[in-house]
Amino acid sequence: MVTPIPTELIPDNRIVVLEIRASSPQANTAFATIVLEAILEDDTPPTIQLAFDAPFYTGSYNTIDGLRLDTSIALAGGHDANTQFGLQGENSQWFSVSAGSNTVTIVVSSAIPEAVLASNRKFVFLITAQRPGALSAQATIVISLTADESPQGPTLGFDRVTYLGTIQNDVAQVGPITIIQGFTDDVTLALYGDLAVYFTTRRLL
Repeated sequence: MVTPIPTELIPDNRIVVLEIRASSPQANTAFATIVLEAILEDDTPPTIQLAFDAPFYTGSYNTIDGLRLDTSIALAGGHDANTQFGLQGENSQWFSVSAGSNTVTIVVSSAIPEAVLASNRKFVFLITAQRPGALSAQATIVISLTADESPQGPTLGFDRVTYLGTIQNDVAQVGPITIIQGFTDDVTLALYGDLAVYFTTRRLL
């Protein structure tokens, strides 16, 4: 990180989403999503009556393969037959929730307009759970939009669609981000997002 993120700028859900781009004059640009959980020093485990088993869930979507989630969505505790699930956020309007005994599946409920897919590279929204007499629970959903077909010509490519990490004590921890296709010495990396100014990339030789 370049400088610490002011506490008041950290989202309420404590999830920071960035986009990393790899570009080169001789190749098509590559994109990937970075999802970071901010762990604050004053975090104290609350008395949880209802909670998801992870603070965020990731997946990918294109019109050929459809929606794919990287992990299943489940409640860690507090579930019963009265638990109601929902989605919140502008980008959730094309999705719906199908709930099982203790797991949740997100499905595409209506066709996503081509113009929306063309102008976005990810969807970020919330999944919520509510049970009468219990605290509500929520988690963040990050869906990366992947290309239906490989672009023509030389193309850069990351080894993953989504990278996961944490921010703790003003240090960002993310596993290695690797370009596995089209790398040359003139490749440049850049970060984008509301809080991207607080981060930088470092190339490892």
